[in-house]
Amino acid sequence: HPLPCAYVNFGILDVATLARTLAALRRDPPRLVFHAPALPYNTRYTDAIMGWVRRHYDRIGAQGPLVIYRYRGDVVLP
Repeated sequence: HPLPCAYVNFGILDVATLARTLAALRRDPPRLVFHAPALPYNTRYTDAIMGWVRRHYDRIGAQGPLVIYRYRGDVVLP
């Protein structure tokens, strides 16, 4: 698990933790990301993470409430 917390919606509660999370994603991006956009637990921080994911991943499908993204394999991640 490349992120500093198991559940980003409960573990990322400030800008500093968001920055560490995005840095972890840049260092060690998971091949797949699963996101449940309809959950009421999403926050501005999960929105920021998913913005990053959408810039570096392709949406490959959905299964029930989950949207699935696959890493593109960018060499340099801004």
